[in-house]
Amino acid sequence: LNAGEHNLKIIVSDSYNNTSELSLKFILDKTKKITKENKHQIINSERIFNFNNSEFEIYIPSFSLYDDTDFIYKSYTDSRYEYPIIEILSHTIPTQKTCLLSIITGDIKKNMRAKTVITKINKDSTLKYINSEWQDGKIIGKIKEFGKFTVSIDTIKPQIKINNPYDKECDCMSLEISDELSGIKSYRGEINNEWVLMEYDYKTKLLTHTFKKMKQNKKQNFKLLVIDKSGNSQEIVYDFIR
Repeated sequence: LNAGEHNLKIIVSDSYNNTSELSLKFILDKTKKITKENKHQIINSERIFNFNNSEFEIYIPSFSLYDDTDFIYKSYTDSRYEYPIIEILSHTIPTQKTCLLSIITGDIKKNMRAKTVITKINKDSTLKYINSEWQDGKIIGKIKEFGKFTVSIDTIKPQIKINNPYDKECDCMSLEISDELSGIKSYRGEINNEWVLMEYDYKTKLLTHTFKKMKQNKKQNFKLLVIDKSGNSQEIVYDFIR
């Protein structure tokens, strides 16, 4: 296409010959070209891309991006976050493959390394956990989108909320479990020191146990241990009659 204003019409139809039509205008600007003389490197979408400096490393597999892209990044601090923010490309640029991001942190105390993770900063400034781990002075994580990232130390225990310690009508018990950052890794329920099957609904965060054995009408002891992906744990113990 030549530079200038163009008209575009999109017509979509289904198998029943129902159609929808959209018309719009756009301007093609050919004055801006990505060249090797740009101050930023160019990501060739058909090749592996590697970049590293004293703050971070990024590995983008070949054919991850749909088009060649000017590699742009920023590093800055924000008082709301303990570690610097690394902004890589834009959150609007999609990637078809998982990329590797390493943020260099220097030395972290041994008891905190398992709790140190990469987090993505959302539009509302909340943090999204990235599957990552500490290794030789840096945090290495797998990302499926670009944007703003930082390092966080997850020391917050999972939360356990008792919805119903024991429901006689359904002969079951239900609890709500959640974790603010890394997410639930495992849980274990015991009644009278014996493991019991509990079912977890990730959408409602509801953990339930339905009894199979006959009622004995006596005091029972229930214990639940919940562990998140950073190794933080929370436990509750209570008695009920069944």
